[in-house]
Amino acid sequence: MPLFMRANPFQRQPALLVCTAAAALVVVVARAATQSITIDEADTFLSWVAPSSASHWAPASNNHLLNSMLMRLAVSLFGASQFTVRLPAIGGAILYTVASYCLCRMIARTVMRQWILLACLVFNPFILDYLVAARGYGLALGFLLCAIACTAHEDGASGNKWRAAASACLALSFAANFSFAFVDAAALLFLFLWTSSRGPRGTGVRLLTLAALPAMGVSLLFTASTLAHWPKGQLWFGASSLGETFGGIVESSFYQLNPHLANPWVFRILQLCRPAVLPLFGVLCLWQIGLIARNIRIFADPHIRRLAVFGGVAAAIFVTALSMHWLAFRLFHLLLPKERTAIFFVPLFTLMAAIAVEMTTPGVAGRCTRAGLIAVMGFTASYFLFCLRLSYFKEWKWDAEVNQVYPVLSYYNHTYGVQDVGTSWMYVAALNFYRTLSGRERFTEFSSAAPTAPPRGKAAYVLHAVLDREFLEREGLKVVYHGQLSDVVVAVRPDVLSCREGCASPCEYPWTKDTDSKRGFSATGREPRCPRPPCCLPSVRSCCGVSVLPRSSCFFNCPST
Repeated sequence: MPLFMRANPFQRQPALLVCTAAAALVVVVARAATQSITIDEADTFLSWVAPSSASHWAPASNNHLLNSMLMRLAVSLFGASQFTVRLPAIGGAILYTVASYCLCRMIARTVMRQWILLACLVFNPFILDYLVAARGYGLALGFLLCAIACTAHEDGASGNKWRAAASACLALSFAANFSFAFVDAAALLFLFLWTSSRGPRGTGVRLLTLAALPAMGVSLLFTASTLAHWPKGQLWFGASSLGETFGGIVESSFYQLNPHLANPWVFRILQLCRPAVLPLFGVLCLWQIGLIARNIRIFADPHIRRLAVFGGVAAAIFVTALSMHWLAFRLFHLLLPKERTAIFFVPLFTLMAAIAVEMTTPGVAGRCTRAGLIAVMGFTASYFLFCLRLSYFKEWKWDAEVNQVYPVLSYYNHTYGVQDVGTSWMYVAALNFYRTLSGRERFTEFSSAAPTAPPRGKAAYVLHAVLDREFLEREGLKVVYHGQLSDVVVAVRPDVLSCREGCASPCEYPWTKDTDSKRGFSATGREPRCPRPPCCLPSVRSCCGVSVLPRSSCFFNCPST
């Protein structure tokens, strides 16, 4: 018997669910194509992908092995860009979304509840960030959820291929991100127990073989040699308490409503209600458990009985993974998972919440409790949708505009010969990424003396407007670019801005996207307002985007006619 009654795969699927899943993938692709590369993504590319040697096998916490290997493959096939280095993450997003879709169809009975669960799984801002970032978290999440979906899909003796697929998926999840080690091990154990309890007697050895051999084969192929040479001192990022672990998860999941999507009334209502969501959900779940304990007759329904087993397995994976992390912390001082290294708790908790909604008890109390749980999950799904963004990651917001900073530096390199640029540690890796991709500028390699102040005597700087304010004032630097999303600034020494005799003076206004009237362009943005260009620039065509800068990055006013 299959665990859940599944629809014919050739049957027409609910348009609402299909469109929601497709929309999530469109958002992922759009963000991957447009967002600036970040410090960790750039470090991964520069250290483990760009070198000609087989550096992707190196044992290091920043090297997410499977992700680095697939990044190298994508760059080899399609060339290096901020989109191609994120292709493995997009692949993980596809796996995660498809698995989420299948699990929603298996768990919830109505299309509306399926949609709420799907939206909670795929539009969570925390999850969505790491389905885009060129790191191993998206791949690891995708394979973990695929393993759960494969196990739920198998049906007795004919499900051997699904058991083997689940085992391989868990090993690939670990290869994609080593911080998933405990949750993948717990999932392998309980998914094996889950399937063995449903199979005929006498098949335990065969099921154990199907559970163990694919995982062992994948691990031997990808991770064994790297783990054998793992150095000490690599695992330094983490939390020192469970409160810090789950506090980071909640903060990242409910991070920053988008005022461009939510009108002021909706924005205010969502902000006011958000603090009550999780406490109310916890109370309703406890009440639901009490109702279930008093009405065990509901387990006569096969669907409810299967849901109870599924919920028990998800809870066992959750609790066992958490216990393993806590024991490692207490016994070996290995820090607890924090924020991105705890991301696997989010889909497990979401699945358990959805199962609690579906296990309805008879009577007014049961119906009211279910209505409350659905309302809370519906509010959460709506909140996540109003958090959608296309321009930055919560974890690395300071790098949101480095892809705009580099053309500014490129202009000063080509026009003024600026080669040695001082920069804050936050921007070094991302700037070196764009320097490697461009290859047209004569910059020395960007470096930082973090955590000390930036080095003095540079012609130009890329700094943080708030953290480096004293340095900017002390050195008398002139800010020529200030980010709108972050506090990144490009600052140059005043003598760099001195033009040759008879040339137009530099623009007195730092460039932003909102200063069209100060850049000297007409309303169409195609022609300069004056008949001749500043002579400090090679030509109008250079200024307007052919050889030096994009049209939107011209820094000079035209001289008066």
